[in-house]
Amino acid sequence: MNDAEYLDLERLERWRDESGNNFPMILSQTSFKEIAALMANETEPEGDPTDWARETWGDDINQQAWVEAFVSAALPKFQELRGKL
Repeated sequence: MNDAEYLDLERLERWRDESGNNFPMILSQTSFKEIAALMANETEPEGDPTDWARETWGDDINQQAWVEAFVSAALPKFQELRGKL
């Protein structure tokens, strides 16, 4: 994991923690574009911050179930990798 990826995932984790008990509801109403902007620390991103994800996963990133699965998988993996640093 490079420094940029670490910071992106750290922002995602902080967003989850700050959402508290409301996190499941907030996540269910959040698009991947919003999550990508959050991870990139951009309030108003230039261009489409999802281009990199669309190249890998296609239009699945537009499905809410995919968004929730991405976050649900990324955060535990981040915690596991951080523990090895």
